[in-house]
Amino acid sequence: MRPYLQHTATAAALALILAACGGGLDDGATETTAPAATTEPSTSIAPPDETTATETTPTMIPPVAPPDGPSALDAAPNGLTGEGFPDPLIDTERLLQGQVPDGIPAIDTPRFVRIDAADEWLSDDEAVVILDINGDVRAYPIQILMWHEIVNDTVGEVPVAITYCPLCNSAVSYERRVDGHLTTFGTSGFLFNSALVMYDRATESLWTHFDGTAVAGVRTGTRLEPISSPLLAWADFKNAHADGLVLDVERTGHNRPYGSNPYSGYDNPESFPFLF
Repeated sequence: MRPYLQHTATAAALALILAACGGGLDDGATETTAPAATTEPSTSIAPPDETTATETTPTMIPPVAPPDGPSALDAAPNGLTGEGFPDPLIDTERLLQGQVPDGIPAIDTPRFVRIDAADEWLSDDEAVVILDINGDVRAYPIQILMWHEIVNDTVGEVPVAITYCPLCNSAVSYERRVDGHLTTFGTSGFLFNSALVMYDRATESLWTHFDGTAVAGVRTGTRLEPISSPLLAWADFKNAHADGLVLDVERTGHNRPYGSNPYSGYDNPESFPFLF
C-alpha cells in the first residue's frame, strides 16, 4: 500500500472523532491483487444440509487490480495539481482528511444470516438499509454500516455498493459498474461537506457519496447508477420479508463494537460543525 500524506488543514478534533472508527485493517490481514474481473458469481444460498439453517454462503467479490495511471487518492493531499487529471468538480481545499484510505474498512466479502438468527441481536426499532433486486431481498443493519460505511455485494446478480455516511445518516446504493467495467469501492479517508468520499479501486478516482459522482481523478464527471435502498425499521423488514437475508454481525471480518456510535454528540445543536 502506498504511503499517504495527512491533509495539513485537518483539525485535531477531526482526527480524534474519526480515529474512533478503528484505524486500519485488522492485525494479520493481507492484501492481494488480481486482474480486474468482468463478471462475478452471484451469491448462492446454501441449503440447510450444507450450512446451518440460519447461515448462507458468502458473496465472493473478485479483487480489482490497482490502476496503472495516476491516482487521485494519492494526489488529493497535495491538491491534485500537476497530475494530468481533468479539472476536479469540487474545491479540493475543502477535502478534509482524518483517516488513511481504507482506515475505515469496507466489507468486501459480505456474509448473511436468516431472519431468525438476526432477530437475536437486532431490536425492532433498529434501522436497516434494504435492497430488493430481482427478488433477492437483503438488509444491511446500520449498526454494522456505522463502522464500515461501504459494503461491496452482488444482489440479484447485480454488482452493488451499499454506502452509508454516519455523519449525514444517509444511505445510498449504486451499481458497481463504471463504463461497463466492474469495480469495488473503498473509503478514501476524506470528507467533503461532512460527507463520505469514496474511491473506486480500478482508477482510484474520488466519488461523492450523496450523488455518486466522480469529482476528482481520471473518472471525473462520471456518475454511478443509483439503486433504491430505503431505510426501514427492523420490525418492518422482518414482517415484510420473511425469507430475506441480513448482513451478519458476527462475520464481518473485523472486530468492532457494533451497536455503539463513535459519533455520539456530533449532532448536538450547541456544537460547532467543524467537519462541514
